Amino acid sequence: MTKTQDLGISQLPNGNWCYRFTKTVDGKRVNRKGSKDEAGNPLKTKRAAAQAKAIAEMRFEASLNQKPEYRMTFGEVYMEYCEQGRSGKAYSTIKKQNSLWKNHLEEKFGSRYVDSISVAEVND
Repeated sequence: MTKTQDLGISQLPNGNWCYRFTKTVDGKRVNRKGSKDEAGNPLKTKRAAAQAKAIAEMRFEASLNQKPEYRMTFGEVYMEYCEQGRSGKAYSTIKKQNSLWKNHLEEKFGSRYVDSISVAEVND
């Protein structure tokens, strides 16, 4: 193996192998280490430790890029838009949006989650 693959891989006193790696997230160092593979079995070879380290690093990177899952109702989205997105709009535009919300949208979509509403429902 090359030296770059050896970095962070060491042998334990019992003969098994382990890995460790450090990543910087928002200016803070995050350390991870492990001595078992995905199935929970101990790492018996240096090559298995290198593969487990690569998988663990990829999973760590993927977890950083995931957005937190938060479901919002249509009413919550509209209230957030009212607070943050309508600044600078004309008074008549705001009045028209409020009228559309109260008379046509609130009753049917207000308490439903955004991801449960289909395009066909909105078009109808």
